[in-house]
Amino acid sequence: MHPIERVSSSPVFHKGKNILQKNFVEFDTVSDKDIVINSDVWIGAGVTVLSGVKIGVGAVVGAGSVVTHDIPPYEIWAGNPAKKIRSRFDEKTTNDLLKTNWWEWNDKKIEEYANLFNDPVKFIEKFKEQ
Repeated sequence: MHPIERVSSSPVFHKGKNILQKNFVEFDTVSDKDIVINSDVWIGAGVTVLSGVKIGVGAVVGAGSVVTHDIPPYEIWAGNPAKKIRSRFDEKTTNDLLKTNWWEWNDKKIEEYANLFNDPVKFIEKFKEQ
C-alpha cells in the first residue's frame, strides 16, 4: 500500500528498502504483516486481501472483493470493501465442525467420512460417536 497523502508515494520515503541503497526513514510506516488463509477457504477470482488479514477455516470470499478485515470461520463475504453476506452454518454447527479439525486428517480417515461430507449434521454425529 502506498501512502498517497504524502509528497511522494515512493517506497523510498516510507519503507526501509529502496533502489538507491539509502534509508530515508527510521522505521517502516506501512504494514507488511502476513496474510493468513486457513484450510478449506474458497476465494473467487480477482480478490485483493490486505496485509495482516486472517481468513478463517471454511470461509468464502466472493470474486472481485477487497478484504480489509479478518473473516471468521465459515462465513461468506463479498464486496469492496468486503462485508459479511451470511454464515454458512448456524453457530453450533460451525463450532462442531471446527472441533473436528477434519482438514488435518489423513487420507484414510477422510475416505472413511467421504460419503458424509455432503451432510454436515451426519458428519458431526459420526465424529462425536468416536
